[in-house]
Amino acid sequence: MVKNTIIDFVKFLKYPKDYQLSLTTRENLKYLVVLLLFNIIFTFVIALPIHIGVDQIAIIKEPKVDYCFTFLMSLVSFVIIAPLVEELLFRYFLSYKGFKTRFINRTRWDRIFPFLVYLLSISFGFIHISNYENEDTLFFVLSPLIILNQLVGGFILSFIRVRINFVWGIYYHIIWNFLFVIALPLIEHQLS
Repeated sequence: MVKNTIIDFVKFLKYPKDYQLSLTTRENLKYLVVLLLFNIIFTFVIALPIHIGVDQIAIIKEPKVDYCFTFLMSLVSFVIIAPLVEELLFRYFLSYKGFKTRFINRTRWDRIFPFLVYLLSISFGFIHISNYENEDTLFFVLSPLIILNQLVGGFILSFIRVRINFVWGIYYHIIWNFLFVIALPLIEHQLS
């Protein structure tokens, strides 16, 4: 399953096609775990070293932490509300069903679908540039490298939305945000 999931994801990156897999809940969960592990490995092996390298060239200014946020407020805001809103905005419409079938035929949908996936996934990545407070030109020139992890995450979430369904994409996004917005910073804070 691991190899097939990664191969299917790479094929999706090359040319996104809108078809859903018929998987059991257990298989969906395995699919998510494989993609989560792939994304975590990508983050620590590729994205983080690139981010650190870019920080040496163009200082990446992250906003000051607002300690007014309680743990519960952070959990609700960043782990529940943000994933729901982002999934609705960037991936809800990535499926040929519902009202779209009245306005566009399947052949035309299949032609524009890859462009929608790329546009929405890249937009998702670039909206995260707002996580930083930089204003210098070099920062913006290097921004695709700075948000590389969010770009890849956008494609993974689009892939999950298309291959499994919208709800599983939300689950994945919630797990990811919990790990990287709450759990890892909390562990890092405890260790320092």
